Amino acid sequence: MAKRKVDELDNTRSKGIESSSNMDLRENTCKQIARFFYINAIPLKLVESEEFQKMCNHIGGPGFKPPTYDELRGKYLKQEVAEVMESIEEHKATWKKTGCCILIDDWTNSEGVTICNFFLNSSKGTVFLKYVYASDMCKTVDGIFKMIDDIVEEVGEENVVQVDTRNESNYKAAGKMLMEKRDFFGCLV
Repeated sequence: MAKRKVDELDNTRSKGIESSSNMDLRENTCKQIARFFYINAIPLKLVESEEFQKMCNHIGGPGFKPPTYDELRGKYLKQEVAEVMESIEEHKATWKKTGCCILIDDWTNSEGVTICNFFLNSSKGTVFLKYVYASDMCKTVDGIFKMIDDIVEEVGEENVVQVDTRNESNYKAAGKMLMEKRDFFGCLV
């Protein structure tokens, strides 16, 4: 009788561990599914589709409960944002130690709207900082200078080692203006 009680207790403990493990597994799986949705800009409402449910049952087994729409737009999104912010803080700490390079990539869409993307590169890697609608700014040297100068201000002049832009005369002229104003040995390409 005592052995039977011990076996039942062990069995109960083992199930508790298994269900705890399954909760961790579900949580990690749901986070990965959420990240897949966010990175690929997939509408979150698709988790409610029958085909998504079928896919999850096929991959995770009939007992797997995929993330809900509310979990994707709430809990997992908040977690993802927190992780991204933490990563950016790690990048910023690196910029203070080794400096960073501002990378500017602009492009114009079919409607004539110019968008400038700003990235920061350091020994930690490259991180997207922001984008700017720059149709009006990119037309003049002063506009380009102001746009780049604002980014240097945001990042911190003391953290900027180099600014990498287009190799066009208006960008070169803006770069010269920036080097005259700022106290760093930035290099414009």
